Amino acid sequence: MRYKNNKPYSRTNSVISALWKLPLMALAIIMGALSLSSCHNDKHEDEPDVPDEPKQDRRTVLVYMVANNTLNSYGTMDRKEMLQAAKDGQIPSDCRMLLYYLDYKTAPALYEITPDSLALIANYSSSEPSVTANRMRTVISDAKEYAPAKEYGMVLWSHANGWFEDGLPEEDSSRSSNVSLYSFGYTANRESMNITTLSKVLENEAMDFLYFDCCYMASTESLYELRKCTKQVYASTAEMHVEGSRWDLCTRYLFTPGEADLLSALKVNYEFYDTRQGQDRTFTASVTRTEHMDELADVCAQIHAQASEDLVYSTYGVQNYGYNMSYRKSFYDLDDYMRALTPDNEELYQKFKTALNKVVIAEESTPYIFDSVELKSHCGLSVNILSNAADASRNNYRNLQWYKDVTSKSIK
Repeated sequence: MRYKNNKPYSRTNSVISALWKLPLMALAIIMGALSLSSCHNDKHEDEPDVPDEPKQDRRTVLVYMVANNTLNSYGTMDRKEMLQAAKDGQIPSDCRMLLYYLDYKTAPALYEITPDSLALIANYSSSEPSVTANRMRTVISDAKEYAPAKEYGMVLWSHANGWFEDGLPEEDSSRSSNVSLYSFGYTANRESMNITTLSKVLENEAMDFLYFDCCYMASTESLYELRKCTKQVYASTAEMHVEGSRWDLCTRYLFTPGEADLLSALKVNYEFYDTRQGQDRTFTASVTRTEHMDELADVCAQIHAQASEDLVYSTYGVQNYGYNMSYRKSFYDLDDYMRALTPDNEELYQKFKTALNKVVIAEESTPYIFDSVELKSHCGLSVNILSNAADASRNNYRNLQWYKDVTSKSIK
């Protein structure tokens, strides 16, 4: 059957061939009715065309890969792993996987990862850093326009260091200095994006999950900033192995029906690294649910409010996740710290544990970080510990909502 404006043509020839057999009066009545019906249904010349609704896939995943830094060659490696995953059929036919990519030799561009190749969608100017709020918003908008879907997920791939802030406002989220501090997306020009800026970029983008293939992003402070941006987060509590996630193994789990199966992605990545030897046997990551972050913050604020000053500023007996000396003061095990702050209040500590178990739904870790830092504890979330009240200015920690809602309650 032929269609016009998604409506079938009437079978005109068949109708006319039958009409001549009818009596003249009946024929006149029928022809009049057809004429009225035709006039009623005819479209006015000045009436605009109504475009068809764009086809929606089940899920589109955007990989935001900033590799114009010391991870340059590993960006190439992971890009090949994603292509291999596509060739292996890990991206279902009702889903799409897009890649925003730049490295030292490749200008920023948006691609679709297909079984055959990287299909170019759009090019972008190199004059604007990829870690500005404007550039990230533009890429997300382009991705959604090109591959509209019922659900979206996002992978953030680059250097990162959790909650560290450079203090610049969202409108000026790139930076250029000689201080090696960054939150997400450290580039060759020493440009980065604050976690506070990232949360503002993503807060209205309806991402069902965020997957951080970068270091230190499973910090309590970072996840608290992102709690309204997504439902699930995959992230590392410590420094990652430079090879990062094994995309030829875990891509399929981002496209499972229902929710993305981040638990299986965690498991397959952990098993890969746990079988290695020496410094290559290193892995610390968790999967968290952000809907319970407010409950966790409430109980942690209660703990801070009742804790003595000597305990608040002490790191004694608390697991440290900082392999690099620059991060030794900034990433400690949240569970160990809350236990240390409640030596005589088991009821309050158990209240914390209940909230923590709602947030962290899975965690995995090897016995050591790079065969150097022994992991006696790993709850799946890190937290910063201040050395004194003035220490809140370190890396602009007081900018963070976790400091305002939680940590500050212990400052008398």
